[in-house]
Amino acid sequence: MAVMAHQKKLEELHKALLDAYRTISSLRQMVQYGLDENLEEIVGSGTLSDIVFDLVQWADSCGKLDKLIQVAYRHNDGNPLLKAFVNEYGNHSKTVVEQELEHRRITVRLIIDGDFEDFSDADQEKLQTAINNLLRVKADTAIITKTESGSVIAHVELPENQLENLYSLFSEGKLSNLGVIEFDLSDADLIGANLRDVDLRGASLRKADLSNADLFLADLRDADLRDVDLVGADLRGADLRKTDLKGANLYLADLVGADLRGADLRDADLKGANLRDANLRGASLRKTDLRGASLRKADLSNADLFLADLYLADLRGADLRGADLRDADLRDTDLTIVQYDERTIWPDGFDLIKEIVPVRV
Repeated sequence: MAVMAHQKKLEELHKALLDAYRTISSLRQMVQYGLDENLEEIVGSGTLSDIVFDLVQWADSCGKLDKLIQVAYRHNDGNPLLKAFVNEYGNHSKTVVEQELEHRRITVRLIIDGDFEDFSDADQEKLQTAINNLLRVKADTAIITKTESGSVIAHVELPENQLENLYSLFSEGKLSNLGVIEFDLSDADLIGANLRDVDLRGASLRKADLSNADLFLADLRDADLRDVDLVGADLRGADLRKTDLKGANLYLADLVGADLRGADLRDADLKGANLRDANLRGASLRKTDLRGASLRKADLSNADLFLADLYLADLRGADLRGADLRDADLRDTDLTIVQYDERTIWPDGFDLIKEIVPVRV
């Protein structure tokens, strides 16, 4: 029975993939950017149905079936058959890792105005007691180090679900009487963290690991996310206005409907990311890697896309009015019904009429 059920699952996945990816080109992009595999190297030749069949069999044989399902759905979550398949066969049970994440504790660095040499055990106990009382949970400040200038760094370990509360206390000045002058999350381990709807406006998260984190509807306005790892993160509807994301890794991140107005995404990696309906008005995307990214109906008006790599990107219905696309790589970019105006700057020699006939407004 188990064998028959598994074969049924493979058959249904085959049907769903055929419906979601109706050309070999679209399938190739999903495999390349989602699985980091060359489609031609892992499957045989033949019809699209034959290729999808071989792909499913390959994924099943090498233990990558769940990954294939995840990537295929992330790249085309609007397809009804694929969505129905995920709802039917998706693994809704909690894994050991997920259960561990629910009880995970994280470490925050609080910079305290004062001399490290004068910071006593009594001061440390006072800080810990105050935080415990304010949060009404147990936090641990067992580790005290110092900055290069000699100030005190209190390493506060607390439950992950108390991160926003502690940050709110800092933002509202309720830790100032303890001498706390900075809230530092740089280099923090937040892999897979549940930060849905979190308010971390202006927070310092430089080089933090937020891969696969749930940041749905998070408020990260003006935050420092330089060089942060956001691979596979869920940032749907997140507020990232004027956020510094220079050099960030957003490979396969889900940014559907995110607000990135004025964000700095220079040199960021957005390969295969889903930016459908995202607002990128006035954003800096200089030298940004957007290969295979979905930017359908995204607002890129007045965006800086100088030297951006948009190879195989989907810009159908995107707003490019006033956008600067000088020296951008637009090879095989889908520009169907894009909006542009006299302020739009295209790459030298780019024949827009030859590539596609967009809607001029």
